[in-house]
Amino acid sequence: MPLPPAVAGPTGELRGLAAQSPTQLWAVGRTGRMGGVVGPVAVRWDGHKWMSVVGSGVAGKFVNAAADGHGGIFVSAFSASGDDLVFHYNGRDWSSEHVASDHSITGLAVIPGTSQVVAVGVCCEGYDEDTSGKIWMRR
Repeated sequence: MPLPPAVAGPTGELRGLAAQSPTQLWAVGRTGRMGGVVGPVAVRWDGHKWMSVVGSGVAGKFVNAAADGHGGIFVSAFSASGDDLVFHYNGRDWSSEHVASDHSITGLAVIPGTSQVVAVGVCCEGYDEDTSGKIWMRR
C-alpha cells in the first residue's frame, strides 16, 4: 500500500494505529529528523486514500492513537519540552491536555461506550533504577 504523503519521504515515521471502522483508519507519527524540526503526523484512511488531518497549532511527536468512537481520535504526543500531551481531534478541531512531565506514554485507550481516555506509561525512562509505572485517566 502506498504511504501517506506526509510520511513518504526519508524523514517520516509512523508509530500508532487505530481503527474506527472498516473505512476509517488512523495512523500517527512524526516527520522531520531528531535534533531538527520535528512535526506531528496524523493521517486518516477513508477506504480509498490517505488524508492528513494535522493543522496549525498542533506540535510534538505523535506516538499512540485510539479511536474515540465518534469519528475522531485521541493521540499521545511528546512535546519539544519533554512534556507528554494527549490531543483530541473531533473531526474538525484539535484540542490538547497536559498529562505529565518527564514521562513516556506507552499505551492509550478509550473505554468503549464512554468518553474516558486512559494512558499508561513510565516515569523517568532511561533511569532503570528510578523507573515507575504511571496511569493517567481523563473522565
